[in-house]
Amino acid sequence: MLVALSGPAIAEPPAEQPLELRLELDPRLGMEAGTTAFTTAARLALRGGDGLLLRAEPGLTPVTSILARIGAGLAVDAPIAIAGVVLPHEIFGHGGRARDAGFDVAYELTLPPPYGWLFGGKVGNSATWQIGDQPEPTLDERALYVLGGLEVQNLQQHDLAFTAFRARKLARGDALLYLTASIEVTAYTARSSGDIEGYYAHIENRYLAN
Repeated sequence: MLVALSGPAIAEPPAEQPLELRLELDPRLGMEAGTTAFTTAARLALRGGDGLLLRAEPGLTPVTSILARIGAGLAVDAPIAIAGVVLPHEIFGHGGRARDAGFDVAYELTLPPPYGWLFGGKVGNSATWQIGDQPEPTLDERALYVLGGLEVQNLQQHDLAFTAFRARKLARGDALLYLTASIEVTAYTARSSGDIEGYYAHIENRYLAN
């Protein structure tokens, strides 16, 4: 006797989709649009560097190919990834949050390493909101300003992961940006000053002050 067994059909895995790269223009330099546009620029720059290196590699020996990869990583990839994370953090994170509250912003921006060390003698970026004749910000407004930079890293990582899953592939440059954003957040937890320390100060002033 023959018995026919049936079960749910196994669906074919979805085909790869074209990678989504978004560019949003916002004259107000809002957080989401500015971060998306800057992240897209960094992704394209990293892809361009990869493309040039791949075209040059067939004419290189194994040793020179490795040296070229290391040199490109230090001189091109790392600066692009760091700038692609740090600048949106300051300009669209802290800056965007200050503009949301109606304040002006002043920035101190330097070249990413190693170029900041080579040509400017230092590496470091900051954003300071200019209160001017506006009413003094509340403690909660200060907390939102402090956390605005870290919120940008969340936006970046969500966009990178979402588009990678949609495309079913993760480009090397996208992975580098994602990792750099994670390192940026983690580094703040080990610092005695910065965004996380500033938020702890807010909690102390807001809820623990006598």
